[in-house]
Amino acid sequence: MTEYKLHNVRLTILGEQQDLKDDTSPLQKTEQRLQALLYEYGDNNWELQWTEEDSDGQTRCRAAIRPGLLELHREGAVRTHMEIREGQETSCTYQTAMGTLPMTIRAERVAVRRSASALIIRAAYALPSWGLHSVVTLRAEFMR
Repeated sequence: MTEYKLHNVRLTILGEQQDLKDDTSPLQKTEQRLQALLYEYGDNNWELQWTEEDSDGQTRCRAAIRPGLLELHREGAVRTHMEIREGQETSCTYQTAMGTLPMTIRAERVAVRRSASALIIRAAYALPSWGLHSVVTLRAEFMR
């Protein structure tokens, strides 16, 4: 049986996107604040779980986190399994009510930092087929 510590956390998800070919284009930002569960397995191995809601319904989300890797699973109104693996290119599909979109992810950096108060993950990557450069930051703050 795998041992872990379970934490209730306040999760903030910050997204930034910009045109891949024009770094003077406006930066698009999104922010979500949610309650989440953080499983801490030790040896730099974590898993976050949360649920997102929008007009299309609920989406269950899970992020597996290790140094150099952010693996996102989404099931519900949106479905995808994305691997953002530092220094590598990966492919996946992004399934929505409007159809399935192929996606290539060219990961630049995945940084993970754990402090006494939070786990912070920051991934920078390009989505060449969509013409975007993205940075996502997940900040899981431990609730006292």
